[in-house]
Amino acid sequence: ITALTLDMSDGGAATFAKGITLTTGNLALASGGGIDFSANSNQSGMSSELFDHYEEGTFTPQPYSNVTQIATSSATGFYTKIGNRVFINGSLTRNDTASLTSTFQLRNLPFSSNSTSGNQNIGGGLWFDTASSTDQVAFAFVQNGENRIYAKTLGLSAAYVTADALEHGRPVYFSAMYFV
Repeated sequence: ITALTLDMSDGGAATFAKGITLTTGNLALASGGGIDFSANSNQSGMSSELFDHYEEGTFTPQPYSNVTQIATSSATGFYTKIGNRVFINGSLTRNDTASLTSTFQLRNLPFSSNSTSGNQNIGGGLWFDTASSTDQVAFAFVQNGENRIYAKTLGLSAAYVTADALEHGRPVYFSAMYFV
């Protein structure tokens, strides 16, 4: 029975007959490497069968009214990157009373979106928690090649949400997914 074969050449490899079991520790892959799923069947149009990136972390979201950064008393974001997808969520609270009527943007996402033409991402939402009972809910829109979220209103005539939806002392909560 051959359970393990070692190729001792300069670029050699180890081949296991039935799999690998780690009782402790982690499986570490070389930079640029990944888990190859090419032994599986695939759909036409498939572009990769390599699971090559996983990462978790935090980032500091920055709210803007067009080009003006909005002051915050707290801003926390979390992300998980799996392959070419980034999942983010978090919240921030505004800390100024300026009148801001330009388009709201949430900048400083951990990765820029894929810059391929037509790669706009609509995946997720924002909840502007207001002091009144008229909270604003919007969907998250990430344009190709950018690292910012635009908030768009729901409905047939979706429009950009203006920064005044984020009230002083009030939070906005967000969650989104986009392609990188």
